[in-house]
Amino acid sequence: MTPWQETQGQEYRMAKGWRVFVYICMPPLALLFLALPFLLMQGKNLSLATGAGFGLLGVGLAGLVVYGLLDTLKNCFIIGLREVSQVGVFNTKTLTLQEIDGYRIGDKYTFIYPKEIYLPTLKIAYTTERYHEITQWLAARYPDFDKVATEKATATLLADTALGDTPEARVTALAKAQRTARLLNIAGWAGAGWLFFYPHPYKWAIATGVFLPLLATLALRLHKHTLGFFEDKTSAYPSVATAVFMPSLSLVIRSLFDFEAVDYASLWLPAGLAGLGMAVLLVLGARTWFFRDNELFIKSLVVIPAAIMYGYGATSTINAVYDESPATIYRPQVVSKHINSGKSTTYYLKLPAWGPVATEEDVKVSRTYYQQVQPGQQVAVALRPGRLGVPWFAVLE
Repeated sequence: MTPWQETQGQEYRMAKGWRVFVYICMPPLALLFLALPFLLMQGKNLSLATGAGFGLLGVGLAGLVVYGLLDTLKNCFIIGLREVSQVGVFNTKTLTLQEIDGYRIGDKYTFIYPKEIYLPTLKIAYTTERYHEITQWLAARYPDFDKVATEKATATLLADTALGDTPEARVTALAKAQRTARLLNIAGWAGAGWLFFYPHPYKWAIATGVFLPLLATLALRLHKHTLGFFEDKTSAYPSVATAVFMPSLSLVIRSLFDFEAVDYASLWLPAGLAGLGMAVLLVLGARTWFFRDNELFIKSLVVIPAAIMYGYGATSTINAVYDESPATIYRPQVVSKHINSGKSTTYYLKLPAWGPVATEEDVKVSRTYYQQVQPGQQVAVALRPGRLGVPWFAVLE
């Protein structure tokens, strides 16, 4: 028997591991939220309205947790002989097998769509037990809308005679573009990892981050009818977005952590010109993809951030890394120091006005150097004019 035949009449709940996690964590969390107003108001003279607001906040958060617990207890997906049902806390949604039009698999849910708009759409979480059996059952009976859209888009693309005079030539051209995109995107991830985790030798790492996005624009030009710049699983166009985004993002991160511009306003012009140049290269290189349909606004929302990141990241790093002019050394005394903690931990020294810097400013340093330096101690600051004419400085550790 096939898996979907075996599962007819089966119930699928949240996977056991997830259920245990919810049962253990949810009750204490609900109690914590109920106690939260009292913890926040402890030792404080707050108004009645503020206290009531905290109380409502705690009750609301606790209510959400309780709802999640009840949903875990009751929620299940049922495949019957004639219908499928999604059982929730307050209602049950049902579709007969004849009412199902197709499905779509997302990152966290699989959606089952009805043929009529007045019928419910069912949603199955990836945390459901034996999730693969449900997707196999669907695949055997109904179309995957994403797969259908991809096949349709690919057929349209392969009908374009600009790719070649024969169907075989067009298939070959698309295959070459797919290989090119795959290699460039792998290089994009590798280059970004090099820049982010271990950028040594430093100049070569920066050069790689600057070069890879430009190489991607060249590939767009060479495969102008087959490559695109949009991570869409239903698109027929292989995308080189990763090869542009990841190195550009890593360049921005390196510039923010490793260098300080004396006046960031002087950086905007060269960064803006570099970003504009990248945007033009992306649009011209992928113009067949860019102007093919009516999604110019959505595609612009992808191209513009990539161009901005590249413009700033490439300009700021080139300006500092390839500046070989002699440095002017200043030795200000540390006023104070502090740590910013969030998604990442950043270490700052507050320095007084020095040289061209007219006010007190925080400068980033490494954790090791932060622990070595104390307020009142002198530090060495190297000031350089910048390869692109934007003065920058760094604390010599």
